[in-house]
Amino acid sequence: MTVSWEESITHTGAPWRISLSQDGSDDNPCLILDHIPHNELSNPSRRIESTYTNYSITIDIPDVSCELCSLHFANPMTDKIGNAGSPNGAGCTDPDGSCFSVYHSCTVPLRILGSTPRDDYICPNENPEDWPTVWRGDGNIDVDTSELNVYRRESGLWDGDWLMDVPERYRQLSGSMCTSHYIIDPSPSPTSNDIIDPSPSPTSNDIIDPSPSPVISGAVGPDLCISGAMTVQLDDETVKEVYDLRVGDVVRVSPENFERVYAFGHHDPKRKAKFIEIQTQEEKSVELSEHHMIFVASGNAVPASSLHVGDLLLNGNAVTKIQNEPA
Repeated sequence: MTVSWEESITHTGAPWRISLSQDGSDDNPCLILDHIPHNELSNPSRRIESTYTNYSITIDIPDVSCELCSLHFANPMTDKIGNAGSPNGAGCTDPDGSCFSVYHSCTVPLRILGSTPRDDYICPNENPEDWPTVWRGDGNIDVDTSELNVYRRESGLWDGDWLMDVPERYRQLSGSMCTSHYIIDPSPSPTSNDIIDPSPSPTSNDIIDPSPSPVISGAVGPDLCISGAMTVQLDDETVKEVYDLRVGDVVRVSPENFERVYAFGHHDPKRKAKFIEIQTQEEKSVELSEHHMIFVASGNAVPASSLHVGDLLLNGNAVTKIQNEPA
């Protein structure tokens, strides 16, 4: 699952830690990923959102089940600990340690439908084996980050939102706050390549759907994804309406690839919602919510509400008409 956040005030070398709470309790969270390095080029201007530094990282969610879990973010301010934060310094510890200034945030409650109850799950309490144990510290000197929960000033090389000094799997878009990535084909023919990215802003009150193994779903938030009348292509080349999809179906997610459906974060057949209908030069259309992301020719994903007639989608088709569909 890919998680994204932004930094509005830079703290040089201040790393991040991501963990998963217990079911209905914030006590004793389970480590997901520690020592996510700071972007050494981060230079946001306070209260000017266009300058904020964006971060994204793809993580593995444990195969657990819970009704009220959340992801926790911790950001120890190692820029404030003086010599202790240098490559050879003692560092500071968190949680409940000597890091006297730590920023904390968390997601909305998540419902995860995995195989092991969260309260019975034994946390490995270690970083993935392929996660780096050395980052860059003061003066571009290597700093040892092999010890969990001990922090110094740690920086890495980021390109755009993504950390480059890690294996590729950490910088590949995966999962979403809706369901798996689909290629939406609103026509009877399964030939559409209009790629729809169901990943709204991380501030949405939606439930995150990790990939590949656990299943997360939950209540419908304000940013519905796509109309159930849209169609997707299955691996047997048949086409289904989204209404008729089931967990376990294998759907096309790119011109070359298929993925299994693991959850429906917004399934509510009784709810009315407003959608934007986007039509293309091939007389195909897709209906999605205004904050739903859609890939354009540049390779970036943009909110549907920001599209204009004439814009090119990822497959090269031009947008010919945009209209709001009533609830």
